[in-house]
Amino acid sequence: MMPVDILRSKWNRLGFRYANEPYCEQVDIERTVTESIEAGREFPDVFWAMLTWIIANGDLINIPRFSHMATGNNGALSAAVAELALSYGADSRLLRITARQHPHEPAEVLFNVMATSQALSQREQDESLDAFTKWGYFCSGASIKRDALHDRAWILSKNRNLALRAVFGPHARADILFALMNSPGLTINRLSMSIGVSYQPVYTEVSRLINNGLLTCQVWGRSKVVRLSESARVFLNAVPPLETA
Repeated sequence: MMPVDILRSKWNRLGFRYANEPYCEQVDIERTVTESIEAGREFPDVFWAMLTWIIANGDLINIPRFSHMATGNNGALSAAVAELALSYGADSRLLRITARQHPHEPAEVLFNVMATSQALSQREQDESLDAFTKWGYFCSGASIKRDALHDRAWILSKNRNLALRAVFGPHARADILFALMNSPGLTINRLSMSIGVSYQPVYTEVSRLINNGLLTCQVWGRSKVVRLSESARVFLNAVPPLETA
């Protein structure tokens, strides 16, 4: 499990007002959500920070990538998170997370601290929210902390990878461009590993970006090294900070 202080630092970098110092690197949002779903059963504050962020900024999440990470028990709880977030007006694409998931069996109390007390455990079961009960967990309430979250402009100004997603969409294209902003050049295989997306979708997207003049390609033996074109680099460096209404 990811150390909880690191998770809190990541959420600080992503805009949730924790006392921890913000994480020093750009944050992988899908991985951080997945880690927070796992750690959140022991540390409810992390769980609610994650849910609060998803409600406000779920449109910046790469849903296919997150769905791929949501496996085992995390899959059922990810589906519960998605359904609860949707009930608070989150991005409708989150519904796709529930498509291939199955309820956790046997059903159990969500937060470990509540499960240690028979009285609290019974209350969680008796008053559980439908979004949790449906997926095999018992939790009697949601703690959404919108006031603890910075606005979109702040989040995009501190997270250039997410700013590119705001411009190009939460797909492989934005992540490819961000990876190449921080590298003099990568093979497609290394690029695929860098952004955590399988080879074929990356190859397809790279081909489109080359055709559109955003990337250049140089062949070294059997390897193709791709890099940003100079005009693309100038353009991308000017993207953040973005302003929102």
